[in-house]
Amino acid sequence: MTDRIQIEEINRIAREAGRAVLDVYGTEFDVDLKDDKSPLTEADRRSNAVIVGELERLFPGIPIISEET
Repeated sequence: MTDRIQIEEINRIAREAGRAVLDVYGTEFDVDLKDDKSPLTEADRRSNAVIVGELERLFPGIPIISEET
């Protein structure tokens, strides 16, 4: 675990996830429905992959709860 938040890294992850979302804008993409009938887009998937992947790299062993996974 970690006893200190690395705010610069968290900021970097958020910006990278935002870029992943923006990469989807202006393109055609499918929208799936989750079990609760809420939408799940390609932008959701891509940003989630960035966030979860980077958090796992920075903080191995810490459980991650995500709306998308």
